[in-house]
Amino acid sequence: MDVYFNKSERVAYVQAFDFCNYTYEPVTEVVELEGNRAEMIYTKI
Repeated sequence: MDVYFNKSERVAYVQAFDFCNYTYEPVTEVVELEGNRAEMIYTKI
């Protein structure tokens, strides 16, 4: 999972991947989380 977080803007971008055939394949599109949802991701990593 890739996570990019901007603490001052309280926004996070998250994308999940699966390891298949020796490469990482995207499982989801990039998802934007704002406010409390972004903070929750940030505190869990």
